[in-house]
Amino acid sequence: MTDKPMSPRGQWFFERLIVLAGVMSLVPALSALLMPELRVPVGVAVGTRFVGVNPRSGFAADTATYTLNDPSLLERLTYAADEILTAIVVIVVTRLLFLVVRSLREGDPFTPKNAERLRWSAIVAGFGGMAASATGMWSQTQMGDKVPDSLPSATNTSLSFTPIFVGLLLLMIAEVFRRGALMGEELEGVV
Repeated sequence: MTDKPMSPRGQWFFERLIVLAGVMSLVPALSALLMPELRVPVGVAVGTRFVGVNPRSGFAADTATYTLNDPSLLERLTYAADEILTAIVVIVVTRLLFLVVRSLREGDPFTPKNAERLRWSAIVAGFGGMAASATGMWSQTQMGDKVPDSLPSATNTSLSFTPIFVGLLLLMIAEVFRRGALMGEELEGVV
């Protein structure tokens, strides 16, 4: 094809941006592992009185934070499990996208190799992201079990379906790349 390859400056920018995204995904996981205390959000029964809160102030909390001081390594790993898994997913996906962007130097992004990289990005983002979300629910439940029974609390959990949508979007882009590669091969056969 006669498309102009990406400029070296644009290539450099995109490569650094992708690497930065991968590195930044490690920050939440590392901070969760290194914090001296863990703060677990929990739901509380309506009308629960908190120390230091004036009951006439109209303050009605439905969530609170339970602080776990001097957590063990297992508690830290449980607390950070979803962050660790999310970091792994982000690093793998950004690495694959980095390879796609790097191939732009050759001028033709529509190659079977790039389509395959994008397909694997979609699979990792979709399934890995959903696994991280489910791990987050498990982690919150496990950490919520650390709250003493004397406190009227319940664990707040939710499952995010965003990774499925990101995976589907990447899968659609991968299909565009696959068809672009097929069209390129057909055009080369005609010429």
